[in-house]
Amino acid sequence: MAKNGDEAIQIIRENIQDSFNARERIVGVLLDLMMPVSDGFVVLDYFKANNLFSRLPVAIISGDE
Repeated sequence: MAKNGDEAIQIIRENIQDSFNARERIVGVLLDLMMPVSDGFVVLDYFKANNLFSRLPVAIISGDE
């Protein structure tokens, strides 16, 4: 679990680049759009720029009223 968008991108990057030695295998992402530092839209941009949508499913959630 990441506390913000930057941390989420770092965790994803570490686990995608070296899937054989990854800390944990990521099989999907629950992405909150309203996160501190970098929001979920930044994470989605990272997914798009790195063609990750075909490798990891993303479900978008938000606690915004």
